[in-house]
Amino acid sequence: MSDFLASAAGLFRRNGSGRLSVRPVGESGWLDIGDVDSANISFAVSKSNVKSNRTAAKGVAIETIDSSELSIPFVARECSEYNLGAVFQTDDWQDANQAAGHRALAEFSGLVADRYVDLGHRDPTVTKVSHGTVSGGPFEIGETITGGTSSATGVVAWADADYVELVNVSGAFQTGETITGGTSSASAAASGVETLDDVVVVDSATPTTRYVLGVDYDLDPEIATIRLRSSGSISGNPFIAYNYPAITGRYAYLLSGASRIVEFRFISDKGDQGPRFQIDTYRASMVLDGDVNLIGQDGEMTTFPFTLTIMTDSTKPTAQQYGKITMLKAA
Repeated sequence: MSDFLASAAGLFRRNGSGRLSVRPVGESGWLDIGDVDSANISFAVSKSNVKSNRTAAKGVAIETIDSSELSIPFVARECSEYNLGAVFQTDDWQDANQAAGHRALAEFSGLVADRYVDLGHRDPTVTKVSHGTVSGGPFEIGETITGGTSSATGVVAWADADYVELVNVSGAFQTGETITGGTSSASAAASGVETLDDVVVVDSATPTTRYVLGVDYDLDPEIATIRLRSSGSISGNPFIAYNYPAITGRYAYLLSGASRIVEFRFISDKGDQGPRFQIDTYRASMVLDGDVNLIGQDGEMTTFPFTLTIMTDSTKPTAQQYGKITMLKAA
């Protein structure tokens, strides 16, 4: 017999909080759903009425419950692998890492006028070193330049009168130091060092023309695509060079996995106003039950509306096949 009193202030729950976890049926260890916007309990009950024929009113004599369905709709907030995988019904996630490196100046085929095509690496950059008057020059395409103070090195992908653009950069060039070419023996004082969200696009392996971003081509470095502008001056296949950083990535194929049949656990936070309790369900289907906003208004969060439909677990005793709720309180 419970010793909780219905009138006790501690039984009123307000501003509920807690944690939701799931795990695939039969596996060990719980997966934390993370922060959620809301979580609710929903019952759908189907009833039948038997009416009395003793009076003309034919009032209800017996009401029976034919079936009941328990579900737990909740709205997840975190873009975790598990939540995204549940949205898209993916199978296992795989590594898709990008090691740091560079693309040496080489011909780039496959450009389509006014359409973006894959560049091959994410977040491409070019190191631009501005300089003053060149002695013993000019700097040559393909030679390695070295910083006299920093000992930084980089390979020239484009050389202009007052700057060079470098790939395969090691170290950090410094303003004011002397940069020297390894083949040409050209030298100059560096007046500025910049990392540009750009790629070197030129007309040949021994270039005479540096094409202009926003005029001859467009670049979306975040998704690693490049677009040739039909209104620009690029003809034939250009030559392209750039640096790219190390990026850790993971991928999974859409609709490649089965529906998620999980065990579910909710436990209220012990700092809540109200009683502390835990809900465990033994077997539930977890599916997306609403839209996920990919683009929204200012301040709008991406959320994932899921519904858990509680199912029977035939491995449990007859009266215990759905789950249990546990009330918790300090000793």
